[in-house]
Amino acid sequence: MKRLWAALAAAVTAAATALVVAAPGAQAASLVEVTSFGPNPSNLRMHLYVPDSVRTRPAVLVASHYCTGTGPAFYSGTEFARLADQHGFIVIYPSANRSGNCFDVSSQATLTHGAGGDSLGIVSMVKHVIATRGRTRPGCTRPGCRRAR
Repeated sequence: MKRLWAALAAAVTAAATALVVAAPGAQAASLVEVTSFGPNPSNLRMHLYVPDSVRTRPAVLVASHYCTGTGPAFYSGTEFARLADQHGFIVIYPSANRSGNCFDVSSQATLTHGAGGDSLGIVSMVKHVIATRGRTRPGCTRPGCRRAR
């Protein structure tokens, strides 16, 4: 009887070890390009970082790069992804694609609500994340902050 129990224990241990070794590891969060997110008249690129553990109704941060930069370079060169992992918020890394990789901050289209330009593309990115990631309304919580419409 002892031999039977010893053989059974050895078989169970071997099976458990095989399962642990064969099981795929946890997949770490990574930067993902989103290609369809709504109106985008200036053809910005959208990269999204969603940590493995996201809070309910997470904050959404838009991390806009410097001129000559890109969203993926800003992801690699800043701490926003690490902070998102720590605090459970989502990060959008837009990429400008005009000469010099600078965002349009001065055209009439981008300065007029809903009229076009880079601002409309970025708003579309935020609305896409809100619609697909379970956040039900944009806005901020600090006193004096105006809510997005």
